[in-house]
Amino acid sequence: MAMSEQQKRENFLLFSRAEGDQISAVDIGTAMSACGYAPSEAEIAGMKAEADPSNSGGPTVDFSMFNGWLSKLKPRPTEVDLKEAFSVFDKDGEGKVSVSEMRYVLVFFFKQKTAYEIEDVLRRITRCGPENTMFMYADFVKVMMAK
Repeated sequence: MAMSEQQKRENFLLFSRAEGDQISAVDIGTAMSACGYAPSEAEIAGMKAEADPSNSGGPTVDFSMFNGWLSKLKPRPTEVDLKEAFSVFDKDGEGKVSVSEMRYVLVFFFKQKTAYEIEDVLRRITRCGPENTMFMYADFVKVMMAK
C-alpha cells in the first residue's frame, strides 16, 4: 500500500536536523528508503546535484522538492509483489526460476537499477539446479526485503 503524503512528510522529517521542513542532501537516499522507494545511486547523485548545483556540500532539501522527486520514482515492490512476479515463471511450483527469468523480473520491477546493481543482486543469491542455472526465489525475496 502506498504511503500518503502525510506519512511521507512524517518520514521525511525524521531526517531533519534543524528546525523547519528541510533535510540535508546527504540524507536524500535514506529518507526515500524510509518512504518505500529505492532510488539508484545515479538517481541520488542527480538529486544531490540539483539540490546543490555549485557542489558546496551544505545544501538542504525541502519537502516539496523531495516529494517531487518521489513522484518520479516507482515505489519499492512489496514481498507479495515479488513472490507473485516469480510465481508466473514457476510453472512446476518448486520455488525456482532461471537466471534469465530472474534478470527479467529485476529489470521489470527495478527499472531504476543499473546493470551493475542487478548483477550484484544476482551474485548474492544462492543458485541451484543443473549447472547452477536456477535460483530459489524465496532467497531472492529475503535479500531484497532486507535492503
